[in-house]
Amino acid sequence: EVMNRALLGLRQQHNAHIPIARLPNEILRKIFSFVSKVDPAMDLRGRGRSGDGDKETKSHAGWVAVTYVCQGWRDVAVNQPSLWADIPLALGPEWVKTFAARAQDVSLYLE
Repeated sequence: EVMNRALLGLRQQHNAHIPIARLPNEILRKIFSFVSKVDPAMDLRGRGRSGDGDKETKSHAGWVAVTYVCQGWRDVAVNQPSLWADIPLALGPEWVKTFAARAQDVSLYLE
C-alpha cells in the first residue's frame, strides 16, 4: 500500500509537467464535450468505476475513457454534468445510475 501511494505520487508529479496537463480546465471541458459527441460511450460492461476492466471493453468506453487518463482529467470530466446527460440505456442499470447522478440538474437524454 505504501509503495502504491509513492508510485501514484511520482506519476502525478510527472504528469503535472506534461504540456497537455497544463491546459486550463475550461479548454479540457470543451475538448471532452466534443469527444463525447464524436465518440459516445457504447459498452462499459465489465468496466468498474474504479478503473479496472479488460482492454477489449476499455476500447468501447468511448469518451468515458478520458476519466481514466489521470486524476486531473477525471476530476474535470466527473464534475461536468453536461457530459453525463446523454445516457445510453444499453450501458446497464449501474452505469445509467452513475450517468444520471453525475448529470445533476441537467436535462437527461435517454438513448
